[in-house]
Amino acid sequence: MGQLRLDLDSLSERARAARDAMVAALDGGPQLADLDPEIFDELDAAGVLDEIARMEDAERVDWADPDAHDLDTPRWYDEAADPYNRGPEPVEACEFYLGTHRPHWLHTGRRDERPAGPLFVSARQLRERRRSAYPACDTPYAIDSGGFTELRQHGGWVTTPEQYAAEVVALARETGTLRWAAIQDWMVEDDALARTGLTIEEHQRRTVASFLRLRELAPEIRWLPVLQGQTLADYEAHLAMYREAGVCLAAMGRVGVGSVCRRQGSAEIADILRTLASHGLKLHGFGVKTGGLEAAAAFLASADSLAWSLGARKRFPGAQNSQAVAEDYRRRMVAIGGVV
Repeated sequence: MGQLRLDLDSLSERARAARDAMVAALDGGPQLADLDPEIFDELDAAGVLDEIARMEDAERVDWADPDAHDLDTPRWYDEAADPYNRGPEPVEACEFYLGTHRPHWLHTGRRDERPAGPLFVSARQLRERRRSAYPACDTPYAIDSGGFTELRQHGGWVTTPEQYAAEVVALARETGTLRWAAIQDWMVEDDALARTGLTIEEHQRRTVASFLRLRELAPEIRWLPVLQGQTLADYEAHLAMYREAGVCLAAMGRVGVGSVCRRQGSAEIADILRTLASHGLKLHGFGVKTGGLEAAAAFLASADSLAWSLGARKRFPGAQNSQAVAEDYRRRMVAIGGVV
């Protein structure tokens, strides 16, 4: 720091002011791209930029540590420059993603056999059925992280963020049609809480930590942040938690709403989604079936459901694997007003 102080003495008044502002608030000060080239060169020659970079690194939270859940706002975060905030334009109607446990539907060869719209595929299915690289696909899709199964079976995530991020990156490159991937969120239904032994707040904190960690590991992927809660107050508290961590959910292309699949068709789900949408969020509803869409399609940018498979299995053997049955379910969902 002694040499740095000597160099600072030689800076112009404007350069010293820029340096003092950046040190005072780290990334809250002037952005480098906005600096006058002459001031930039002064700061660089004096070693100020290197020093600020070291200070920023010291502020970063080590999200690789599973016990690190301190979500104080990371001051290095620049919301305006965040690539995740340049999402797709919201659709004018709720876009339906057909849930499937048959990943090969993504690359069905014959045109008349290709899905009529986007698919929603579990990462667990993609992982278990993967034998080699997936061929390039024509069908757009999104990835479900498989958190419900992991938490129910293991009481926590056994798939590491590093493993999950690497899998998603590989799939995105191979298929070419991945729209987004859900983070490794922590559901807050009573059975999930009983299995983990943790509180709703802790599940929410770990969900935010997952978003930050995955975004750090694979910035090229559009990771879907997820809100979790049991009551409207829970969801709003989780929204505030993201905000405190430096994440502006209103600027995202999509925001998932979890733990709603067991409240289909109720006034409660409509109230929750209406309120969250009023914050400017472009929402994706996980596992939203007919009743949920009828009640809340107006507040959703997109939704998914695999309910067709369970219903088909109950009716006749083998139907749970039928693409024709699945596409018939999609047509029935699209027939609901405001769904495409």
